[in-house]
Amino acid sequence: MGIRGPLPRAATLPAPTPTEPLPPPEWLPDGAVVVWTEIEPRLRLVGRTGPEWREILANFACCAAELRRAAVALDNEPLTRDGPHGPVPHPLVGVVVKLRGTLATLGGKLGIDARAGGAAAMPPPADQPLSKLEEWRRRHPA
Repeated sequence: MGIRGPLPRAATLPAPTPTEPLPPPEWLPDGAVVVWTEIEPRLRLVGRTGPEWREILANFACCAAELRRAAVALDNEPLTRDGPHGPVPHPLVGVVVKLRGTLATLGGKLGIDARAGGAAAMPPPADQPLSKLEEWRRRHPA
């Protein structure tokens, strides 16, 4: 008990409820839209698709799409090149390392990076029928 009565209790947050899908921003590149549609339903289930999350999610989607492209391009190249003083790393190696770091930071902000402890709060991908996804894509063309 406090001086004038019981101590105030911490407010419990209401459980997040799924709502309508948050459409990707119009400026998002096609590869990032693919990432957005993969991750947005899972974030919606934990209440992380409000307007305040939109920019972080958009940046996460862009970074993940760029990382995918860079990793595929690097897969077809040797990891080192001949430089004036011996072998040097392929330029894409540095790009991939930086993108992975940025992706981990953004994932931590969204609560989907295991190192940030958000993995427990993030549900696994839902097995949604393809018809719902296709219906959403028809309503929100890229």
